Amino acid sequence: YSDLGSESAKAATYLTEKFKVQEPVAILVIDSGDLDIADPEIASAAQAIENRVSTVTGVSRTISYWSSGGVPSLKSNDSKAAFLFVYADIKANDFKTYGSIGAEIQEKFEGKKGLLTIYASGGGVITNSINEKIGKDLKLAESIAIPLTFVLLAFVFGALVASAMPLV
Repeated sequence: YSDLGSESAKAATYLTEKFKVQEPVAILVIDSGDLDIADPEIASAAQAIENRVSTVTGVSRTISYWSSGGVPSLKSNDSKAAFLFVYADIKANDFKTYGSIGAEIQEKFEGKKGLLTIYASGGGVITNSINEKIGKDLKLAESIAIPLTFVLLAFVFGALVASAMPLV
């Protein structure tokens, strides 16, 4: 989705190679509603979710507010929501695997889960959404274009058999 020769792509490659920076395949926002995320019941439920996320095929590690010891930058200002970052060891530009891991995480974990509401985002989730949308749009375009082309060719050639030949 990006120009690998661009300045930003070169900077991303440099950061990855030099400082071992890795982009998460998915980012889950775990919302506790009106409860504080430090509440033991919320923390226990969130840790259970994180443990389940870490078992998804392809996931190499996870980092969350709860597993990092309560790092303030991983929670919201009102302490009602926190982040869960999901990482996968995949090859650069392997968008198929990247998207499939994101799709699986979104399918399994997004939504209301007991006391928690989970929102899925991140590169893998967005990649999958884009690919699904493009696939649906192409099917729709082809389902309209092929019959219209056949009708147009029928007028041009004046015979159904002759107009079907270019489509075949």
